Amino acid sequence: MTKTSLALVVALGTLAAAVSPAQAVEPYSSSPSQSHAVRSADGYDVIVGGVKRAAVAVSDPAYTVRSTSSADGALAAVISDFDGTSGSVLNTVDRYGKSRFVARGAITSAVFHGSTLAYANGENVVVDGVSVGKLKGRAPQLLGFTSDGTGLLAVEHPNVADDSTYVGSLVRFDLKSGAAKPLLTSDSSSLYRDFKLVDVKGERHVSFIKHNEVYRCGGADPQWLGLASENGEVRSLVGETRHHYRSAVWSTDGARVAYEVMGCVSDKTRGPDQFAGFNGGVCCTSR
Repeated sequence: MTKTSLALVVALGTLAAAVSPAQAVEPYSSSPSQSHAVRSADGYDVIVGGVKRAAVAVSDPAYTVRSTSSADGALAAVISDFDGTSGSVLNTVDRYGKSRFVARGAITSAVFHGSTLAYANGENVVVDGVSVGKLKGRAPQLLGFTSDGTGLLAVEHPNVADDSTYVGSLVRFDLKSGAAKPLLTSDSSSLYRDFKLVDVKGERHVSFIKHNEVYRCGGADPQWLGLASENGEVRSLVGETRHHYRSAVWSTDGARVAYEVMGCVSDKTRGPDQFAGFNGGVCCTSR
């Protein structure tokens, strides 16, 4: 063995020893090869890591395409004919653009853990082609796997024909038992929405918006930006406002959050000047 090759082996061994178990865990929120769909002349192009992976047609111009990828970008899950709640067909596309049919039905969401694919088809939760249980309510949505890979974080909605349909509750779905454990439950005093998985300080968290009114600008009580552990423990609740939060994105250290807010009329005599301070995305420091 030459001196150069020996030095390379030593360097690689040092690097492997320096990587902690936490660092070696698959990223939780944004995978290195993020996947999204972009409108094209004939439908949608699925882009993974900035590279076009596939072209997907839609049966109606009103429909869209939802896409997500595995952390390494090897596979992308594509839900076609998505109507805002669910799509009719789920396919996977590999890094060479080869498509494989997975399922047909009311596919609301699909998530990866390594190469393992889980998706929600109506109330049914399917993992690698095997049905493992059901989630209650209307169009439940999978957010992602738990950090240990034994469960799924998901959002359930009431199966009703009124405005409470849009109220979400966070649950942990156990893959072995098929049971869904409530974590953050919407009720008459607290409503939750915009649940998203985020990676904060190397640990899985769920961000959310907390309020108590279904309608935008429908009440006088404040709204909050929240961050909870994957076990449902609220770690941060900041940014109290009487305006309407649209979405939020947390920094990786959990110290700051960027948010989009829509101004709500609090004093009609002040006119549009009361919204002069609203400029879209804003950052604030958590406490």
